[in-house]
Amino acid sequence: MHGAEKLNQVYRSGASVRRPLDHSWTTISAVTLRTLAWNANSTTLRATRARRSRVENAGIQWQLMSTSGDLSEMTTSSNYYGPAGTLKLNRVNEIAGLMGSAGEQLCLAWTAEQDAQRWRQGGRGIKAIQQRMAIRAYSEMAAYFCLGAANSLANIGLQVMILDERLVAPMGKKFAHFDPSVYKVGSDSRKDWLTFSKELLEALKKAADVAQSDRCLGQHHSSTTARARCLKLVSVLADLHADSRFAALDNRRGMDYHRHRPQSLPTSSPRSGAWVEGDGIRSIDGGGVRPDPFHDEREIHQIAVQGMEAVTTAMNRARPLIVGAAAALGYVLVSHEA
Repeated sequence: MHGAEKLNQVYRSGASVRRPLDHSWTTISAVTLRTLAWNANSTTLRATRARRSRVENAGIQWQLMSTSGDLSEMTTSSNYYGPAGTLKLNRVNEIAGLMGSAGEQLCLAWTAEQDAQRWRQGGRGIKAIQQRMAIRAYSEMAAYFCLGAANSLANIGLQVMILDERLVAPMGKKFAHFDPSVYKVGSDSRKDWLTFSKELLEALKKAADVAQSDRCLGQHHSSTTARARCLKLVSVLADLHADSRFAALDNRRGMDYHRHRPQSLPTSSPRSGAWVEGDGIRSIDGGGVRPDPFHDEREIHQIAVQGMEAVTTAMNRARPLIVGAAAALGYVLVSHEA
């Protein structure tokens, strides 16, 4: 491409990057950070007890998808079998880019969780309150990026369905603006990026149920291939949404971001109120402090870990299904392995 070889490379912070001797065009296609501390090095960085390589590797594989948006567009345009005027330009490019973005989010969640582990291991001179605040901060950061990756995954599912304009109408009036006559690729409009919800899942299932394989290379797909693959992809999304680990992650983020986030310090202004009532008696402890029962940093860290594992499983399951469903609808997503 462009007269040069495009090489996929993964860069892990602290590791060297191999470059070819002839200085041909080299692309760093995926990045992971060992820590968010700017001045850490391999000598001073503490090893974690749980490496969680499965999470890191999943993020890398998803990042690699964004290296071939251009190639995917060219390959699709050469192999599309739909009626004239139905090929939608830049759609697979957008899906590939969104997959790369979701992969970066998962890798950042992994990094934040690794740093949470380092704070849990403690060290000389670290006070309990400092430890609690830091573990919570890194765990909440991991949760934030995990939920972002999950929402990206759901929107990728939507982007796959609207590759075929015939699948838009079955989703209902609320989704009518995704018709190609209205929807613009690369949109920054809030209405074009949907929350991962039961309502979205129901709409995607209706779309998948009528998917057809008449716009791809017919010798590779039967008439029911698109429907089967699209329904499998929606099933992966539904499994993640119903997973108790993901629900706990989403609920905790709601408390920490939308509602009254529990303070790490014991406080004289507890969320439960200053007055205590019982047996007809009201009492107040002036000057006293109480810890919030929901500020336990170990529990918050565990919620983040389990949620991250659930999102990783869904992303590992979904990646080949996204490629396969798009192919059955007539669009080629070129994929790479690290």
